[in-house]
Order: sequence, then C-alpha cells, then structure tokens
Amino acid sequence: MRVTLPKNTLEQMVFRAEKVTGKNLSLTILRAVLLVAEKKNFTVRATNLDLGIEIQVPAQITNEGVVAVPGDILNSFLANNPNSSSVVLSTKDGVLEVATERSVARVKTLPHEDFPTIPKPKQTNTISLPSKDLASGLRAVWYAASPSSMKPELSSVLVVEERGDVVFAATDSFRLAEKRLRVKGVDSFSPLLIPLKNITEIVRTLDQAGDVATLQISENQLSVIVGETYLTTRIIDATFPDYKQIIPTSFTTEATVLKDDLVNTLKISTIFSNKFNQVLFNISPKKKQFTVETNNPEIGENTTKVEAALVGEELAIGFNHKYITDSFQSLTADSTTLKFSGEGKPLVIQGVGDKTFTYLVMPMNR
Repeated sequence: MRVTLPKNTLEQMVFRAEKVTGKNLSLTILRAVLLVAEKKNFTVRATNLDLGIEIQVPAQITNEGVVAVPGDILNSFLANNPNSSSVVLSTKDGVLEVATERSVARVKTLPHEDFPTIPKPKQTNTISLPSKDLASGLRAVWYAASPSSMKPELSSVLVVEERGDVVFAATDSFRLAEKRLRVKGVDSFSPLLIPLKNITEIVRTLDQAGDVATLQISENQLSVIVGETYLTTRIIDATFPDYKQIIPTSFTTEATVLKDDLVNTLKISTIFSNKFNQVLFNISPKKKQFTVETNNPEIGENTTKVEAALVGEELAIGFNHKYITDSFQSLTADSTTLKFSGEGKPLVIQGVGDKTFTYLVMPMNR
C-alpha cells in the first residue's frame, strides 16, 4: 500500500473511527482500524460488533492494499502532528509507515483477515431525512433512556413515523421525553429502537457529515449514510412501552415560569438536596406563591421563591431534581409550563408555544 492524502482529512477519519473501536475486549482486532486503498478511494473502517463505521474519501493511491493497525496509536500520532499538511501511508513487512513532513512512525500491523465484516444488508427499506432533524430529534430525548441494559427497550431511543411527523421517544420508567418533528415527504417506516450506547456516535456523524441522511432499515440493522460516511448499528428487537397512555390529558395545577429562573432556582436547591436528589415544589395559586424546598440533614436546608403565573389547586409534590434539570437542554422557549395532575401523579413539562417537545417526570415519595 502507498497512499498520499491531506493530514487533516486522515486525522478526522481516524478520530471518528477510533471512537467506534472496541475497548477492553479480548478480541484485539476490534481495537484496530482497517485502512483500505482501492482504485481511487481510501477507506477507514472500525467496529465493536454492535456499531460499525466506514468513511471513504478520494486519495492519491500509488499502490493498493489493506492493513489493520491499533486505532488509538494511529489517532494519537496524527493528533500530535499539528503543523503537517499531508501524510503518506506505506506498508512493508507487516509494518505501516506513517510519514508527515516532521515525523515518521512505524506501526506494527494486525492480521487484517481477522477484521469483522461491516454489515451492508441488501434487502432494506430506505428513507431520507434532513441530517439536522434526525440529530436534533435524537439529542432531544436520548438522556431519558436507561443506562442499564437489563431491559433493552428502555435502554434505547424510539424513532417512528406518525402522520407525517417523525417521533423520537425515550424513557427509563421514571421519566419520559418525546420530540415530534414535521418532516416533509417522509415515507412511513416501522418503529426503530436504537441502542442508547450508539446514539452519541450517530449524532456526531450527523453533525459532521452532510445535509441529508439516508436510512436503510433491515430486519435487525439500521444503516445511516451521510456524505462520505456509512454507519451501521444493531436495532433492538423489542416492544417500546405504550407511553401515551400515561401522559395526563387534564391538569389540576399549572405554573408558567421563565426557564432561566427555574434553572437558577434548581442550581441553588441542589446544594442542599439529599442523597435522593429530592426537591419539594410547594404551589399555592391563591397566595400566588411557588417555592422550591430542599433539606439535607447533614448540611442544612433551603427555600427559594420562583416568580410564576399560577392557576389551579394547591399542591406539594417532590421530584428528583436531576430529572427535571435534564429537560432544559431540550426546551427552546424562554418560558416553561409545569403541568400537575395532583399528588402522586406525573409532572408534564413543555415550552410555552412549543408543543413539539413533551417531558414527563414521575414524583418521588415524600
């Protein structure tokens, strides 16, 4: 193999591929990136068997070839050559030589024949979505999924088409996030359950790689093609909870607040929260009072008033403040409405004037 290409191009390709390589695994080959020089294209591949990535760019190829090298070693070498404009890759006697204007590295290769094949299903349902919409939808809900894989359907993000909307949802059974996006011309497709652990890399690819994302959906695999990048992930074979039945349709108490006021109030309150991260909302529309209370027997206590427009019944109810704080990243409006259905029932949070995002939080026992 002998390939010449811009150093920044190779660095970005290897950086992104190295994020996908398997970590702390007995299969050494999964720590590698596969470099393929064929005809006029240079390709970098990586996989951890659950997620795979392939990035292809045009390059000056003198000799074709295939080689596998440890991804972390190649990534570190390239990242520490900031003033180089180009790089030459060449192989000889089981060694990959990486040469820049300033430095030359010789990296021992791994048996490329052992590198797993990245799936490219032939029978697929194909749809196209704007990359920014797909990324923003995933980003709006992913944090509500469970980090535990005990229940795969809860450690995933649902993506489904409903009457012209693309709907994203995630829940860990204590809170739920739903984002609805109107996408012109989207075709109907079956519900997808994307593993939470693969969402970060999918979003990174969507942010960096192009304007339109092509999704190829097969029985147990989702492929995302954006620009020069091909990303494939396993999809969960399970049934996502029928969450719509738990979203209240009527409310007894509502509080409308400036988002920044609520953010700052919770920052103060968390200083004094207990080991369960509990905050207590006391709402009295008649007295026009909304306070947030926290109490930690080892530290002290705090009560903070919140300026709010209040309607409905008096209520005192506790929540995990972290669950509420997480939703702020998805609330784009300046003002936020907190909708309560009574003691022991979930809180619904929405931005004022924005019905595309709904967040539900279950209360804590007092």
